Amino acid sequence: MIMKDLIMKNSVKFISKKIILRITFLLLLYISLPFYIYAQKTEIKLDTNNILLGDQIQLIIGITLPENARVSFPTLADTLTKDIEIVKIGKIDTNALGNNTMRYSQNITITAFDSGYFVVPPLSFTYSFPPDTTSSYAETEAMLLEVKKVPINEQEDIKDLKDIFGAPLTFREILPYLLLGIGVIALVFLAIWLLKKYRKKEKIFFVKKPVLPPHIEALEALEKLKHKKLWQNNFVKEYYSELTDIIRLYLERAFEINALEMTTEEIKQALTPKHIDETLKVELKKVLELADLVKFAKFFPLPSEHESCFNKCVVFVNETTPKTVQQITERVSTDTLDNSSKTVSNNEKSEL
Repeated sequence: MIMKDLIMKNSVKFISKKIILRITFLLLLYISLPFYIYAQKTEIKLDTNNILLGDQIQLIIGITLPENARVSFPTLADTLTKDIEIVKIGKIDTNALGNNTMRYSQNITITAFDSGYFVVPPLSFTYSFPPDTTSSYAETEAMLLEVKKVPINEQEDIKDLKDIFGAPLTFREILPYLLLGIGVIALVFLAIWLLKKYRKKEKIFFVKKPVLPPHIEALEALEKLKHKKLWQNNFVKEYYSELTDIIRLYLERAFEINALEMTTEEIKQALTPKHIDETLKVELKKVLELADLVKFAKFFPLPSEHESCFNKCVVFVNETTPKTVQQITERVSTDTLDNSSKTVSNNEKSEL
């Protein structure tokens, strides 16, 4: 009995251990099964399975792998098969799906120029899980593509060929002409600049108006002032303003002092070192002081004082003119009169 009990107990323990091992194995298999199934999920899709000759459609291939996997897409040339041509191979896009998985996809533009049914062959992906360098492979399913001929109505008349469509210009096509235009404009501006810089400028001669000697200018201005008869028409202030301006301009030109900007006292001091008779200085000062009273103090001199101031200015100009200048001026005036008289006589003779 005792032996039977021991045998039974050992059998139960052995069976229990065996059951536990099997359950553990099944649990591990159950946990890892989704990973292996999900890790090798591939996809292939067409926009449509039916096209006309020459139509272009998108073939989308993809694979879903854990995010730590490294994947290599199928290496494609310009054809999938002898009947299916590749027009364009797009970039590989990645998309995180969650649960540490990534979806890799690629768009391929394909076309066909023969009618019939054509098989899109399975495409193979290569992937690995670093640091493990072992490569694994996964393939897409094969697909069937139907290419139809363009339907023709044999009862209709034959139509003319369509006009050639103009393709839009690209920037690369326009660029050479744009650069050529910029170069031509730059050359034109360079030529204009060089012409302006190096061409001989024509010299323009200006005939300067003869400048009258200071005393001649002053005496002519005094004569014009006399004919205006300003003080006789009650323009006393204007008369003295113009009279002092004439004499100040004469002082500025004849004696090189800034008389137009000076006061009466400053003019007196500026004339002190000049070789002018003291009587003339005193008389000129009286004229300037009287003019100041008229302009700034509304003083009204007598008519005799108007005449006296005018005469004093004329005397000052005549007496302060150097004798040599007077002689030259008189000589020029005499020559001018002689030439004028000769011209008149010659004109009279020609008329006779």
